Amino acid sequence: MSRSIVPQLLVDTLTRVQQFAHARGITCYVVGGLLRDQLLGRPLTYLNVDLAIPAHALTVSRALAAHLGGAFVPLDETAGSARVVLTVEGQRLELDLNDFRGATLEEDLARRDFTVNALAIALSDWLRSPHASHPLIDPLNGTRALEHRELVACFPGTFEEDPVRILRAVRFAAQ
Repeated sequence: MSRSIVPQLLVDTLTRVQQFAHARGITCYVVGGLLRDQLLGRPLTYLNVDLAIPAHALTVSRALAAHLGGAFVPLDETAGSARVVLTVEGQRLELDLNDFRGATLEEDLARRDFTVNALAIALSDWLRSPHASHPLIDPLNGTRALEHRELVACFPGTFEEDPVRILRAVRFAAQ
């Protein structure tokens, strides 16, 4: 699989996020779509990065938005999900921070929609080599699914838990 070119403004912004997280003792992971798109070699034009942290995503997101000079947007207070919206060098950048959907990162990944989105890497590791995305955490074999162009649900109740995932499945299949 080819690799996408990562815009420098994304690397610079995520470096600031990592510095913020490290100063607060928070381990932050890049998860999902950015990694999937990098592995597929897709151009990174829509800059939306999913970040998973163990807990307190709403509080952390609010503080991160203030730190970066962006806007804080709560997405799901019950699930612990928020967005930080930034304009960097005239380009919109969205950082979606989410609490783990379980006690561990692996449990979080197992509760995602499709295995191609159940990929993760520690933000600190991603920043060491943003064009390579290694060492990748892939407990559900999402990279294999990408290589074989398969769309596999992460768990049997995927669509019952969130029916909108059916529409996402159609979109992913078309792409």
